[in-house]
Amino acid sequence: MTNDDFSSVLQAFGSSLGIEGLALDEYQSCTLTINEVILTMQWKGDSQTVLVYAPVGLIDKNALDMLVQLLEANCLGLGTGGLALGLQPGLGAVILSGQLSTHNLGPVVLERFIEFFAAMADEWISRLAEGPGNRETTPDTVAMPAGIRA
Repeated sequence: MTNDDFSSVLQAFGSSLGIEGLALDEYQSCTLTINEVILTMQWKGDSQTVLVYAPVGLIDKNALDMLVQLLEANCLGLGTGGLALGLQPGLGAVILSGQLSTHNLGPVVLERFIEFFAAMADEWISRLAEGPGNRETTPDTVAMPAGIRA
């Protein structure tokens, strides 16, 4: 997929949301606010992916319980629906991120991914606001991946 192809997908996605002219900026990024989630999509032409990320809260690096909860959620993506949680260096900001392949990407697939991403970000915004120990590691909203046993 070329940059122009992705720009067309992004514009069609924006139109479906009622946002005319949704486009990449000079950094190949586009930022949207969905509910209280501020998410950024960044076109990565060299890897044919779209990186999607959003800040979901702040934590004190000394808050061991919360750091353990984040690590447990990240393990195999079980508490993030396959997305990743990380700490922005030096700031203590928790960032949720995911990558979407542009292979056969269309506006409907992008919309579904962004809906899922925003729901997961919203879940983590709530969890981090509540603090550690108030929920189980794996939220009920996450669809667990199916496995194959041999």
